[in-house]
Amino acid sequence: MLVTTSCGKFQLELYDQDNQAAVLEFESLVDLNQISEKPISKSDKYLGVSVSKSSPPAVDSLKITGAGIVAFLDKQLIISVAPIPELTNASIFGRVSQGLAVVEALIDSSDPVIYSIEADSEGTY
Repeated sequence: MLVTTSCGKFQLELYDQDNQAAVLEFESLVDLNQISEKPISKSDKYLGVSVSKSSPPAVDSLKITGAGIVAFLDKQLIISVAPIPELTNASIFGRVSQGLAVVEALIDSSDPVIYSIEADSEGTY
């Protein structure tokens, strides 16, 4: 569930594979399609990103929830920012770069959507 707090920050309420709740708070939600330095080709199917500053469970798992995709890959919590029911049969890959975890979904889409969520320095994980 994606909500906006009274101070303008974003919070994501997620559940892991054991139904343990986690709340992630972020400063901003940015559409990288608008600020990308290079053109986004149709082969780039990025659909969600997350920043993790602590170590989630060291497991590789994927769960489709009402909030979208929740995945633990290489000790990074990876999420999508919107419900994507058509991805239940998609291949999901994780990329981690400077604390930024990216979910790459290989689906047939003419308009891939890329979001960046910047972590609040005092976020709860």
